[in-house]
Amino acid sequence: MHSLYSLDLSFCTRITPSALINLLEIRAGSLSELRLYSCSQLDVDGYQSQQQNGMQRRRPAAGGVGRLLLGAIRSRSQESILSILDMRDCGGVSRIDRKPDEIFERGMVALGFEQKIPGFFTRPARWNTRAQRSIIEHLLATSEKFEDERGMFTRGV
Repeated sequence: MHSLYSLDLSFCTRITPSALINLLEIRAGSLSELRLYSCSQLDVDGYQSQQQNGMQRRRPAAGGVGRLLLGAIRSRSQESILSILDMRDCGGVSRIDRKPDEIFERGMVALGFEQKIPGFFTRPARWNTRAQRSIIEHLLATSEKFEDERGMFTRGV
C-alpha cells in the first residue's frame, strides 16, 4: 500500500477514529481522497447521540471525530496531498439533522478546503516531492514499455 491514492470506506461500521488518524499520519504524502460517507459510528459534528426514555437525543460534546481528523491533517499539512474528504451522513445523522462543528469546519477552511455540501470537503490537488517523483517514474515506465512494444526504444541514446 505504498502508493495508496484513494480510499473509500463508505458505510464501514468498524472503522475507528484512531485507525483513521493513523492512516492520515502514515499516508499523508500519498492519500488524495478519503471517503467516509455514512460511517455511522463516526461522530463528526461535535454532538453525542444518547438514548433517553426510548428516544434518541443529541447533546453537545467536546468535539467529534472531525476535530481529531483535522488535527491529523494539520499535523502533516506540509506533506499532505489530501484533496477530498467525504464525511457526509457520518454519525448516523443525515445532512438535514446535522449540527455543524464550527471549529472543525473553520479548521478545514484554514487548510484550504471548501465545503461543497455539508460534510463534503475539497481543495485543489496538491503535490509534494514524493508524489511528483512517483508520477514521473510511472510516466517514464509507461513510455518505456510503450516504446519497447513498438520497437522504437533504445537505451542510452
